[in-house]
Amino acid sequence: MIANNLINEFLELIKNNKFEDSLKKLEKIENKDSKVYFLTGSVYLSLNKIELAEKNLLMAYKLNNKNFSILHNLGVINKTKGNLETAKDYFVEALEIQENLELLSEIANIYKELNNYEIAEKYCQMVFKKDKSHQKTNLILSEIYFKNNEIHKALIYKHKATGLIRFLEKDFEII
Repeated sequence: MIANNLINEFLELIKNNKFEDSLKKLEKIENKDSKVYFLTGSVYLSLNKIELAEKNLLMAYKLNNKNFSILHNLGVINKTKGNLETAKDYFVEALEIQENLELLSEIANIYKELNNYEIAEKYCQMVFKKDKSHQKTNLILSEIYFKNNEIHKALIYKHKATGLIRFLEKDFEII
């Protein structure tokens, strides 16, 4: 187990974009726990070294499968790789640990991309229960309604997201 002062040191290096220095320090740790694998995987993810990030995050997951951040980052990796079903599964598992509006919205977006509009809308409504003006979620719902050819509804949600549409009596105007 790594000490909190080491974690703070790694976080400071990461904050200053010194990813390679952070990796060198992480590699020197002999008894690696889930935190070390998580930090290593997260640094690789920041460097866009997806395969190395995934390898380390899977090791972290094997040691601690109830960590929101590990699950979230595994979801991000799988979405990046185009594995939407697997990404969704990791995000849903993370959501069971910690409710998070951005994650709810991301799950809605994945369902939209998988053309499962009914479940996507369900997740959007979960976001709206907490924040009716959530921009990303309003855009997702707008896109769903456009795809379903429900133009008026689509424009309403587009407006909520961007504020760039003015509705007239029989038409609308982009502003």
